[in-house]
Amino acid sequence: MMVLIYLITFVYKLFGNRIYALKGVFEVMEYRYWLKTTFSIQRILPNRKKTLHFLIAEFDSNPLRKRIMEFGVAFGETTNFFIDNLQCEFEYHGFDSFEGLPKNWRGMPKGAIDACGVTPDIRKSGIFFYPGLIESTLTDSLLDDIFAQSCTQTLIFFDFDLYRPTLFALQRIQPFLKAEDIIYFDQAFDCNERLVIENYVTDVLNVKPLQASIFGLAFKVIERKVHV
Repeated sequence: MMVLIYLITFVYKLFGNRIYALKGVFEVMEYRYWLKTTFSIQRILPNRKKTLHFLIAEFDSNPLRKRIMEFGVAFGETTNFFIDNLQCEFEYHGFDSFEGLPKNWRGMPKGAIDACGVTPDIRKSGIFFYPGLIESTLTDSLLDDIFAQSCTQTLIFFDFDLYRPTLFALQRIQPFLKAEDIIYFDQAFDCNERLVIENYVTDVLNVKPLQASIFGLAFKVIERKVHV
C-alpha cells in the first residue's frame, strides 16, 4: 500500500498540473470512440467557432420563432456571437452566477472564469440574464413564462462545465422540450457530461445527432420516448 501511495505521489510531482492535460488527451480519444460507436459519427468539426456556425445555420433554416437558453454565460462571448451572426429574430435567456466556477474543475481552481458578479454589457431587446446559482434562478414560474409560446424552436446551450448544475438545468427544462428543439453540450468530451447525455437525454428523448466537434455535441429532438 505504501508503495502505491509513493508511486502516485511521485507521478503527481513529476507531471504536476500537466496530469490534467494528459487526462484530457486520453479523454478526447475515448470521446472520439464514443461518438463513433454510440452515434456513428465519423467526421467532427475542428473547433468551437465552426460548431457555433453550424448551430446557427441549423437554427436559421427553421422558420419557427426562436428562443435560446444558455447555461453558462461567463463574459458573454457566445451571446455576442449569436447576436452578430443569427439572421432570424430570437429571444435569449442566459443563466450564470457570473462569479466563476463554484468548485475546482479539470485543473482550474474554484472562482476561475469570474466576471465579478457582473452580467455582460449587452443592451438589446429580447436579451435577458439571470445572475445567481441555477438552483435559485431557474424557477417554475420563470420556466412557465419562458415557454409560454409553444410555437417556438429552442436552442439549449449547455456550458456550465460541471456535472451537477448541468444535470439540474436539463432536468428542469426536460418537460418543455419538443420536436425540432436543439440541445448542445459544449463539454461532451467530459466523462461526467457524457453521463448526463446517456442517462437524461438519449434515455428520455428520441434525438438525432447533428454535429460534433473535438469537445462538443449537438442533438435535434425528434420526439419524447414512451416508457411502458
